[in-house]
Amino acid sequence: MLVPVQQTVLPTAPTLAAKINGGQLVISFASQTGATYQVQYKNALGATTWSSLGNALPGTGSTLTATDSLTAAARFYRVVVTQP
Repeated sequence: MLVPVQQTVLPTAPTLAAKINGGQLVISFASQTGATYQVQYKNALGATTWSSLGNALPGTGSTLTATDSLTAAARFYRVVVTQP
């Protein structure tokens, strides 16, 4: 007897793009419906913890954006992707 297996397609890691607009850094990336995206940052590459930049964003299948002020001397970003 064959049992159907439901396959889950995991979201791909997004490629981040960044630009400066009106004194703010705008981070943009493609999203997939059903996934959730949390932009995170840290001020030093050697730091062990990441901080969340705003709230988690639900994937829409379109480009998502997050903004950050340009107050830090340096900042490193990543996007954590989760799927329910």
